[in-house]
Amino acid sequence: MKFSIIVPVYKVEEHLFSCISSILALQYDDLEIILVDDGSPDNCPKICDDFAKKDNRIKVIHQKNGGLSNARNTGIKHATGDYIIFVDSDDSVDGNLSSILHSLSSKPIVDILIANYKRIFLDHFKIEGNNSLLKDNYLYEASDNIKTILLEHTNGLCPVWKNIVSRAFIIENNLFFKEGYIHEDLDWTLRVIMRLESFIYTNNWWYNYVSERPCSIMNTMGLKSINHICDISYDIVASQDFIKQSKSLQKSIKLALGLSIYSTFRYYNKLDSNKQKEALEKYKKVAMLLKYSKKIGHRAFYILSRITGIKMALKLLQALNIN
Repeated sequence: MKFSIIVPVYKVEEHLFSCISSILALQYDDLEIILVDDGSPDNCPKICDDFAKKDNRIKVIHQKNGGLSNARNTGIKHATGDYIIFVDSDDSVDGNLSSILHSLSSKPIVDILIANYKRIFLDHFKIEGNNSLLKDNYLYEASDNIKTILLEHTNGLCPVWKNIVSRAFIIENNLFFKEGYIHEDLDWTLRVIMRLESFIYTNNWWYNYVSERPCSIMNTMGLKSINHICDISYDIVASQDFIKQSKSLQKSIKLALGLSIYSTFRYYNKLDSNKQKEALEKYKKVAMLLKYSKKIGHRAFYILSRITGIKMALKLLQALNIN
């Protein structure tokens, strides 16, 4: 069974060598490694080409800068493997992936394999994504009840790179990444959940995610982030796929969206007054999603923001130490 590993590359020359090296160290022969140079202005294109000269499993694609989603889509279109794995070029993979690939190759093809991941901080690390409600290495039919467990107890399928996805499943369901978003993982994983029919969950991990980098999107929240989360939320609940889901699954999807909305609006008070006005207009379109949350802080924010406004609601929640 063949696996295609897609690595979008842009301005990561200090991390790229270790990322690619970690992939090449895997003990699995039938790999296709697709490095998508997304118009990187640094030394990344040369690093990619140098690696390709040394290993014929590596395919390098040079293109004009189109963003992460565009680069991933380019990789998908050029992939020939049975499964696709996404790796960010400033992270790395662990040797655990070798055994996971061998195990998966011995089973019937499923839509997706969901794993845990290692989150690396400056002075420690922790394994995230564990779900005690799911059996390890068990092949599930994706019923609404199981999908609810995924959404409410493992942060859904986010982030994208903790999954190994059937290429046929992506192509047949047109599950390419929507371009222009900076929170493309949220949109993509929820669209995948709505189409999902089968999956395997493993409590093992293989992805090394390096957290707390200054340039990380998660460390640069602002108006663009708020706008995109609101747009994604609105588009998801207005989609035909969403309308076709059961009421219980719709509620779980709304819960996941509400969590994301609240997480981004915690940065609202850092915006200037003009940006706050723009963010408020976006919030009005999706605010009702917060009332589906099981967290007191989220529901309190929804109620207080309607009474006092977002700015005061956040200050009150902070003063009361409610998250």
